[in-house]
Amino acid sequence: MGVVVGALMALGLPGVAGGAASWPLVRDGNQGTNVRTVQHLVTHHGHTTAVDGIFGPNTEREVRNFQQAEGLAVDGIVGPNTWAELVVPVAEGSTATHAVEAAQEQLNKHGAELSVTGSFDAATATATREFQDEHGIDPSGTVDNATWRELIAGVGAVGGYSLPLDRGAQPRSAYAASHHDYPAIDLPVRSGHSVYAVNGGRVVKISGGSCGYGVQITARDGGVYTYCHFRSPALASGEVEAGKLLGYSGNTGNTTGPHLHLQLKYNGSWLCPQRLLLAIYDGDPVPSLGSLPTSGCTH
Repeated sequence: MGVVVGALMALGLPGVAGGAASWPLVRDGNQGTNVRTVQHLVTHHGHTTAVDGIFGPNTEREVRNFQQAEGLAVDGIVGPNTWAELVVPVAEGSTATHAVEAAQEQLNKHGAELSVTGSFDAATATATREFQDEHGIDPSGTVDNATWRELIAGVGAVGGYSLPLDRGAQPRSAYAASHHDYPAIDLPVRSGHSVYAVNGGRVVKISGGSCGYGVQITARDGGVYTYCHFRSPALASGEVEAGKLLGYSGNTGNTTGPHLHLQLKYNGSWLCPQRLLLAIYDGDPVPSLGSLPTSGCTH
């Protein structure tokens, strides 16, 4: 399961900024942190809706009301134009409680471990600067438009699937890389980086052996996903959704450097996960697990 230290250096650890982030589409039926952010922000703008992380009829109605008030196309879908009007800059001392809570929840999605208070305190400013520095943004400590976009675009559970790391953690090429001896993938990433569920399902924690700390998820798509080398015991247990924070990357178990090891089993066979992860990265339809190869992804 190891990964050579040279690969870490080649990929520019501790932080690797990918291409410019894109605003995700958030719409009816979606769930999770990005939905909560929409709910916080439309409420901030005076279109109050419950902040429950579920994009239902009430949230869609208030999004439409916001779009109409701002002279946007009224479709109830939060896309690039709507995001650009929804987000507001927040910084230390900001009194925009809902917007600050949204920023704190987004930072926590990326591993900040902040208390969500609605008060933009020194800890939130520090977490903002660290996130900005990791993602190639001027570390001003202000959650500006570029920072909002990178935060929100980081993990998008679209169509029931999510990248295992935020988009800024690794370039696309990392998701195409072969594994060294059997069907799997190693994603070199600094210790302490947030790891997310690729597909939702039932979590069993792993502790010990070559995997170190990690989790195994029996997923809704029929696959069994194993995530290894967390720095400490996993956070998640029970049922999780795609994009759920599972824990933090590390160097436990059998490794030669900090990384996330991910392997996928389906119908008793180990599969190469690269095509699946690339489709998620590109926003393309996800291939069926039965179509993924069982060989050809090793070196």
